[in-house]
Amino acid sequence: MNTGLKLTFTMALLVIVTLSTQAQQAMWRDQALRPCKKKDAQLYVKTTPADQAYRLEMFDLEGRLKMIGKATDERGERFQGYFEFYHDNGKLESKGHYLNNHKIGIWERFDSRGNRLAERMYAAFNPVKQAFFYVDKMPEYEAGTENFLDFLKLKLKPLVEDGGSAQKGETIEIGFVVSEQGRIEDIEMVKGLNDEWDEKALNVLQALPKWVPGRNSGEKVRVWIQLAVTL
Repeated sequence: MNTGLKLTFTMALLVIVTLSTQAQQAMWRDQALRPCKKKDAQLYVKTTPADQAYRLEMFDLEGRLKMIGKATDERGERFQGYFEFYHDNGKLESKGHYLNNHKIGIWERFDSRGNRLAERMYAAFNPVKQAFFYVDKMPEYEAGTENFLDFLKLKLKPLVEDGGSAQKGETIEIGFVVSEQGRIEDIEMVKGLNDEWDEKALNVLQALPKWVPGRNSGEKVRVWIQLAVTL
């Protein structure tokens, strides 16, 4: 085999092995469902693309299914939507919903024999932001969420085209509060690129159009919104 071809093949193989190893390490979880190294793991996850999200399955080290749900990221670290957790014997342990990685609403619970236990209610309120995660009627951008995302991309376009650290196709996550008056407040970069770029991006995004405010029990309330933006 040509020496140059051998070298190229070897380097490509090393890259594949390295990326595969990194991906495997990222999928291990400790008992609290946090990402960890294999030696500290008690669980592992598998993700499958599904409906603009990822189907999430979690197993213990003996291969028993412990949880199914959905995540907004390929690594399965950002829980969103309906979830079920299982006992070691395969029976349902609990079921309910996640919103932005937080349990919300009523969660039904069962013992290992299938008997129903007392339900648990999880508040959908963010005390730090003094805003709700989930309300009866969520805030809306009058022209639609897709148009709002296009607006954000247009605002951020100069930071992508300036030859800096932002690359076309990368995904960031932006969070903000929609106030009772529909104003955008407390903008933050939930998942950014680096401190310098994130600061520039937040400066660019300070003046954003108003939304129709959310309502809970008929009253206008502050609501935390989190959006993924592909640059």
